[in-house]
Amino acid sequence: MARFLSLLLAAAVTTAAAQAQTAPDPQQTPQKPRPGTIIEAPSSGRITDSPSASTSKPASGTAPQPGEKIDRFEAKGNTSVASDTIRVYLGVNPGDPYNPTTLQKNFLNLWQTGLFDDIRIEADRADNGVVIRAIVKERPRIGSVEYRGNKELTTAKINEAFERDHIDLHVGNTVEQTLVRRAADAIKRTYTEGGYEGVTVNTSIEDLTEPGEKKIVFIITEGTKPKVANVRFTGNNHFSNRRLLRVMKEVKEHNIVTWIRKKDLYIPSKLDEDLERVKNFYQDHGYQNVAFGEPQVGSIGKNPKKARVKLVIPVKEGEVHTFGEVTVSGNTVFTADQIIGDWPLKKGQTIQRKAIQTRADAFGEAYRMRGYIYAYVNPEYVVKDGNIVDVHVQVYEGDQFRLGRLEFQGN
Repeated sequence: MARFLSLLLAAAVTTAAAQAQTAPDPQQTPQKPRPGTIIEAPSSGRITDSPSASTSKPASGTAPQPGEKIDRFEAKGNTSVASDTIRVYLGVNPGDPYNPTTLQKNFLNLWQTGLFDDIRIEADRADNGVVIRAIVKERPRIGSVEYRGNKELTTAKINEAFERDHIDLHVGNTVEQTLVRRAADAIKRTYTEGGYEGVTVNTSIEDLTEPGEKKIVFIITEGTKPKVANVRFTGNNHFSNRRLLRVMKEVKEHNIVTWIRKKDLYIPSKLDEDLERVKNFYQDHGYQNVAFGEPQVGSIGKNPKKARVKLVIPVKEGEVHTFGEVTVSGNTVFTADQIIGDWPLKKGQTIQRKAIQTRADAFGEAYRMRGYIYAYVNPEYVVKDGNIVDVHVQVYEGDQFRLGRLEFQGN
């Protein structure tokens, strides 16, 4: 009986391999080969699920040796992937010398195409040379994609989310479980960004009438869209609740105006943006170390379809800091006097980040007008004893660019 050479990959060796030989002697358990290595099939034992016998009669019971001529290539189990495609990936050409090492390297090229769930390579010696045989199990392809339960989010919006996250679920592509999970996460994230809570997205893969094709189904539970009934800050001793609420732009208390503008929805990411605005507001008034605790979210009402939430946001204001001195580094195009000259703050004044940032942005634009298109000017704040803050202006100039060619289109 012919002996086989098998090229195994960790993820590719499945039940078929176990069926291809009888159970080993319990007293002599064979050592499991390392993934991706070439091994010889046992010389004895009954083959219960062997590939089809070759048309050429085996010449001997010995395994094919490197350097022997390849007689032909065979592919088994492929329906949509052409046999020649498999042969080319494996680098098998009839008439060439048989090289197990090259075949082992090319095996990974075929596996990494993502077209197959299982691959087994066998080498068989026949009268006219070596027969290379690939037994494959093709990965199913996407026949259709269906969304169920998405009443508020259109299919077009879902497709936009897929494009944003570079998720390709087009009909004809192979079914990849990792990609399906990413798609479900993208749908859920899109709902969350729209103010929905309690959203669940489950997936299932269903058979289609066409062999090898599957339908991917996303089962969506949209949850609720809670509105903000009340926002209250605690620990704010220097600014009133109303003043801080005016700083917030994205999350507002529910009323007719905020309802029309869709600003009355509780969206955690939008709340984070607003708290950053409130932080900048405090720092513009000298509160360098202001900090916020975790917002406490409470519900109002028992009807889940008309959910209302109240937000309590702890504030730790800290102490007012004053301006000390300013230094500059990294500058060669502009002098330190040019950057510091007419500085918006005097020593001892309350630190105001907005004025400092405006100054930095102005010089960043000045650099770009001179061709330093990647330049940026970054103010760094150094807190010293006595609640004094020094400002160090770090300049990154980059390379200067000149105009090479100017074209007009549409004229």
